[in-house]
Amino acid sequence: MQNSLVKHQMQQPYNPLVYSDDDVNGLLDTISRLQLDNLFLLREHQRMIMICQAMRVDILCLRSANEAQRKQIDQLLQQNYPTK
Repeated sequence: MQNSLVKHQMQQPYNPLVYSDDDVNGLLDTISRLQLDNLFLLREHQRMIMICQAMRVDILCLRSANEAQRKQIDQLLQQNYPTK
């Protein structure tokens, strides 16, 4: 009985392009999950870029504020302790 089953299976040509509905649905689910993952990663990437840009603006503001304070301190030092 098993020999005839094996012979019957061997006579059937193997066609890798034949997928069951479950296979196709599984592949579609996987593809849509990957697309959602990619969309999430893209949004996270954009969010990180926005955070980095905001931090850069903060750093530039701090740098210019520090520069202004430094000039103010230099002026006060010059007024109170003039160099020769």
